[in-house]
Amino acid sequence: MTGPVEEKIAEVAARSLPGLVGKLYRIETEGKDFLLNERGPAVIAVKHTHMMDFFASTYVFIKLLKRRTMIPLKKGLFRNDLVALILRELGGVPVIRPTDEGYSPSSYENVAMAREFIKVLKAGHLWAYCPEGTRARGKIGPNFYVQPIMLAAKRGVDTYVTGIEYKAPPQISLWTPFTTIIVRNEPYDARGKSELQIAAEVRQRMAVLSGIKQI
Repeated sequence: MTGPVEEKIAEVAARSLPGLVGKLYRIETEGKDFLLNERGPAVIAVKHTHMMDFFASTYVFIKLLKRRTMIPLKKGLFRNDLVALILRELGGVPVIRPTDEGYSPSSYENVAMAREFIKVLKAGHLWAYCPEGTRARGKIGPNFYVQPIMLAAKRGVDTYVTGIEYKAPPQISLWTPFTTIIVRNEPYDARGKSELQIAAEVRQRMAVLSGIKQI
């Protein structure tokens, strides 16, 4: 159960968190035009190999781009009511992934998410998601993995791939303050490409932009 007090705490926490991340970490962005269309809708596939990726990208979306961004997150993160409020304030929306406890989303849930996705794009906001498979390799098929990019391309919406690189020695935790984090972004053209081609290209570009060999 939550009330006005919890809602206010969540609002303050969500408003403060991106700025705090910016102060604790050296976050840099690379790319002449981080978003080609600064006002229109866009779909961004963001590399995800560590939870810190979420906070780094949230800082970029909220503090630098100042854009309303919806970020699908696994439903399990929303179990705690206060945490759920904070995540929602940051733009998080709960989704059930095919690998979550062996559960397969129903057609109704898939349609509901697709409707939410289209509503976000029609409102001119950003949809930033972490393609599944970047942390659970080989467990999720490319049709789930590339669906947002393909839907966006069919509607003429800009699509991007984002990589996140951490400039820290291997033995240092990525949570360590003052670590340099480089967020790189580039446009991606999915028109006329198959699901398998998009999946392979997006994973390869995320790896390159993140300064690693493979995702």
